[in-house]
Amino acid sequence: MARRTLLDDIKTFGYAFRTAFMIPIAFILMILLLILDNDPPSLPLPDGSGIVDCSNIKVTKLYAELNRLKVELHVDDFIQYPKQLALSMIKLRADMDGIIFDYPIKNFWDIKSDLENISFCALQTVAGKINTSLLCDGRSIRSENVVVESIDIFPVGWSRLTFQPRTTGIFYSIFFFNDTILFSMQPPGRLDNLRISPDYVMKMGKDHNAAEQIRAKYGGQMIPKHAILVAADSNTTFNLMIDVLYPFTITYKDINYQNAYVYLPSQRFNHTYLFKNVPGVTTLRNGSYLFEELRIPRSSASTFTQSKEDKNISIGYYAEQLQFLAANHVDFETMRKWYTNATKKPKTVVLDNYTEIFKDEIEKVAKIKVKVINENTSFKEIVKTLESASVFVCGHIKTAVFAPFMPKGSTFIEVPPDTSSCAVGSVWIAKQSSLKHEFIKNSSPCNCTYYYCHLSDQATYNGIKLNDVVSKVQQNM
Repeated sequence: MARRTLLDDIKTFGYAFRTAFMIPIAFILMILLLILDNDPPSLPLPDGSGIVDCSNIKVTKLYAELNRLKVELHVDDFIQYPKQLALSMIKLRADMDGIIFDYPIKNFWDIKSDLENISFCALQTVAGKINTSLLCDGRSIRSENVVVESIDIFPVGWSRLTFQPRTTGIFYSIFFFNDTILFSMQPPGRLDNLRISPDYVMKMGKDHNAAEQIRAKYGGQMIPKHAILVAADSNTTFNLMIDVLYPFTITYKDINYQNAYVYLPSQRFNHTYLFKNVPGVTTLRNGSYLFEELRIPRSSASTFTQSKEDKNISIGYYAEQLQFLAANHVDFETMRKWYTNATKKPKTVVLDNYTEIFKDEIEKVAKIKVKVINENTSFKEIVKTLESASVFVCGHIKTAVFAPFMPKGSTFIEVPPDTSSCAVGSVWIAKQSSLKHEFIKNSSPCNCTYYYCHLSDQATYNGIKLNDVVSKVQQNM
């Protein structure tokens, strides 16, 4: 056996040192690799392919039961993740054209699961027509259109919103703070702003605290049932009538004229004087309030919308509002009692600015002094003028809306403009106000019967015979 030399010992030591040196280097490299790539082993898929197991989640049912959005699933074998993760991979979306709720697993109720079959529900707190979608990895795996008629089951203290044909909406447990609506909601989501009228949009915000917690944070007064929001623009007295007073009367009647609060959310709406003589009404100015129930009367263009700046609203919105008012009985008799002096005897003849062209002839033949009003005349002056009118000669829908302030049984003479010569556009006002209605024939061709025609500012009366108007006034004085 060869004798080991000093050189052999040096070589052996060098090999051992080199091996010992490589061990910590390898250990350091392993730690760096774990830090930079700590994901579990993945399938050999291209980037952006998403979660493969989403295709193994089958939706067997997606429907609404009361305000429960119910889901039933069947889960096939997973190849990417454990099947136990199926429920956490999905979320339920409820889209209501401007209001979107995204329900994750923490907002699922009544969960039942045996790995292969899963069922759960989400409590929807906004009623209406809803497009429901079950999402996995952000992609829809099933969609259904459902309808939630009312909110019957809900987490205590959370805001709700329902819709009725005679209102824009009814809020429950809703908080107002600095002219902003704060909607208390559990799931993540998006709320559009609320358009009250063509030129006014209210901000809609969301808060994940319960309504009472929001009130504790911001302060404010608790307002019990019932409350009515009055926030429509009133650039003219015509707007005041069709967007504020008429809709308020409808809404107040719907709650059987019970004691109510009228909320005026902004300094721009100085309508307090309208409600001073309305029995049972207390007005609230801008501030912080938690409303148990808040009704929003329907007005022109009122809707939930993301558009904050669009002010080019077609007069078609006013036409739709007039159609709504005509179809939903306004309690003009009660409204008349709020504002007029019943002891005044009808004795005057009143024209609007459209029929003022007949004023001189009427005064000459009938030997009376005629008064004139228009859509910009103040509300108080209009009431004062019409509460003693025996005859009101009206040539436009914009002034016809003042007729209910006439004494019961007085005569309302409608003079149709050439644009709508065959349309009896205001007969519903006379009928619901218990007024006698007279219609002057216009010989111009009949072009339109829709309310849009009545709203045109280009009103001419070439087809009207002066003698017909004067004769009708004399007959009804």
